[in-house]
Amino acid sequence: MRIFDELPERLRQKDTPGALFFFSFQRVLSFTYTLNRLERGVYRFGTVNYKLGDIFGLIEVERRLHAEETEVLVYPAFRNLAELPPVSHHRDREGQQTRTSFQEDCSLAGVRQYVQGDRLTSINWKQTARSSSLMTKEFESFQGEGAMIVYNSFLHKNNENVFESSIELAASMLATLLKRQSSVAFYVRTDQWQSITLTQTMITALQVLAYVKPNKERPSVAEGVYRKWRGMFVYYVCAELDYELLKVCKKLLAQHVSLTICIPSLTNSDQRVINEVEMLGIQVVEMN
Repeated sequence: MRIFDELPERLRQKDTPGALFFFSFQRVLSFTYTLNRLERGVYRFGTVNYKLGDIFGLIEVERRLHAEETEVLVYPAFRNLAELPPVSHHRDREGQQTRTSFQEDCSLAGVRQYVQGDRLTSINWKQTARSSSLMTKEFESFQGEGAMIVYNSFLHKNNENVFESSIELAASMLATLLKRQSSVAFYVRTDQWQSITLTQTMITALQVLAYVKPNKERPSVAEGVYRKWRGMFVYYVCAELDYELLKVCKKLLAQHVSLTICIPSLTNSDQRVINEVEMLGIQVVEMN
């Protein structure tokens, strides 16, 4: 008996994984195989092809067995970022181009001796002068109970490689932010907005991101979810920019949202939108 596992379409390869078994009284027959370089997504296994025949190859019967479906999730790749971009403030709209870093948005917890790698902007010069050695500030948490991350799956003109990069960027920003805050609010736009609160682990977010597909519908300015972001620091991650997003930015500013847009790749055609967004006091950051 020869058994072949029918792979999902995205995993089809020249040699179908399988095994050869001879007649025995074993109740369970099993074999293993390895799939390399799996891309992010959902893979469903459930159909097995088998061929029964004699040792001389004179008789052969082929059948398909529909077994219970097994779903395999491949999470997006992510990494811990060295730092996150500063969050734009509401007062930027008034022409004051204030760019604050994460540490500038934190509340001071105390001071400690400087160690290699600390930011120079965090040095407490008064304490340094008193102790004759470099002292640096320690911070607790972000103002307003921290930042949140929003991922918009809209994709129209860019390719899917950029889309995958945007998902990896969102996951990386989540991992980095979760190290700095006890909990992180995460919103994902698929067919509709999903809300996830992460504490200590980001498994739930990775599971959701494994299912995300490009969304051809542009974000609407009438989304009721924007009211929930009122007064928050928001990192808005997306795969591309368009003028509908500009309308959304204006809506969010009306909700007193401090907004920074993060995107994995910018093109020359994006520059006009970027100029108009930055005129509102919103920073657009390319992160790759």
